[in-house]
Amino acid sequence: MRFSDSPFKSFPPDSNDVVAWSEVDAIWLAQVRYAEKIKNQVVETYLHKPGVESIDRGLGPKTIGGFSMETIHVLVSDEASADALELPEQIGGIPIVVEIGHIYDTE
Repeated sequence: MRFSDSPFKSFPPDSNDVVAWSEVDAIWLAQVRYAEKIKNQVVETYLHKPGVESIDRGLGPKTIGGFSMETIHVLVSDEASADALELPEQIGGIPIVVEIGHIYDTE
């Protein structure tokens, strides 16, 4: 699957659409599964780049039927590394959030 091959033609659904609860569950679950595929592609493409500390999924501010939508979180060591990645704001409708920080060993 390419980044641009989103199965969601209009995502999130138009707020004026009437959607049954069982349909919302299915749409949300499809978005979660799709976000995992996008995350895996982002890992393959960016994890080896200098300054990238981690890449994972997380919850974003948008919702589907009251459930938070998934986002991809990329942790980089510094602002220069973040700029060098030139990550898009979203891939296939899944938002990308770049955060500056480090992963530390707790021992």
